[in-house]
Amino acid sequence: MTRGLSHRVAGLCNLRGSDATKPLQISGWSRRGLKLRCLASYLAQMLAVYHRGLGDPRKVWVLDAMAEAPEPGEGEARLQMLASPIDPMDLLIARGLYPVGGAPPAIAGSEGVARVESVGAAVEGIKPGDQVAVPLRAGCWREQLTVTTKDLVVLPADSDPVQASMLRVNGLSAHALLDMAGLSPGQAIIQSPGGGGVGQYVIQLAAQRGIRTYNLVGEDEDSEYLLGLGATAIFPRRSLDRKVFPERAAIAFDGSGGAISAQLAERLEDGGCVICYGAMTRKAGQLGVTETVFRDISMRGFWLRRWSSARGRDRVHTDLQRLAKAGLHNRVAASYPLNEFPLALAHALSERGEGRRGRVILRMDR
Repeated sequence: MTRGLSHRVAGLCNLRGSDATKPLQISGWSRRGLKLRCLASYLAQMLAVYHRGLGDPRKVWVLDAMAEAPEPGEGEARLQMLASPIDPMDLLIARGLYPVGGAPPAIAGSEGVARVESVGAAVEGIKPGDQVAVPLRAGCWREQLTVTTKDLVVLPADSDPVQASMLRVNGLSAHALLDMAGLSPGQAIIQSPGGGGVGQYVIQLAAQRGIRTYNLVGEDEDSEYLLGLGATAIFPRRSLDRKVFPERAAIAFDGSGGAISAQLAERLEDGGCVICYGAMTRKAGQLGVTETVFRDISMRGFWLRRWSSARGRDRVHTDLQRLAKAGLHNRVAASYPLNEFPLALAHALSERGEGRRGRVILRMDR
């Protein structure tokens, strides 16, 4: 047994849940028999996380050993997964609150980056060794997968897999929001959460285009970090009413919802628009009569799936390749090998704070 494989088997045999006093049950195996099962069958298998139902992610997501990905057929490639984030989308899918996603049982993981191991017949433009962005919701929390190559996006060879793994959802969403806004250099955006995954990309892409960003954040946000990304100004949401806002923005990007939507709308130009792409507060956006009736402020939604469908696969792939070359950065709270998935999930579900800023990343590189 190689050193790397031995390490992964050992990790699998000693997994524990978020409560370190209770052994993790993996696919019904007892703790007593787990090590024998690992040693007997794991050598010809790979690790994967799948959801066996809908509900609390800690209860419905299961780490298990399963058959390795098949050899690629015509027009296919077999991939070695490298990195995949635990996204808010993944949590919503697990809870049954997202409109699309694999019906249980299905392998989890919405986005990620992989290395091409082998390709089948009639494959052009992709070769073994290429680093690629995996199709959205392909089930990225596994060590290997075989997919059709038409949905793969070849990334620069020197891309950081951890950073690149977050581009398919958050990076592309930020690009799409700016595309929808249609702003010119010198105009301004206000957004919340300014320090979120999408918000960080908006700051960087807007700065590259000469667009100012005013960012509403929580009290514990690292303002210096966001200013370093190119933010124009940072405003803690709780004390916003006591601040003198420098100007009215043309567009608001709202990933928070609830009363925060009104905070954004109040600081828009007359006739401005709040584009809602999420609701971290788990509440619908709220706009008052003053904004909607007297100031002609409107609200519209954004869903990456619908935007991507309208834009077309080829243009979306070109967008992703450009994002991968743009030198973008998004905050990472921590990364964990796949065999430590319960620890990664506990971290991802923990309260935001000093140890929970940024995405939690799963690593599958061997």
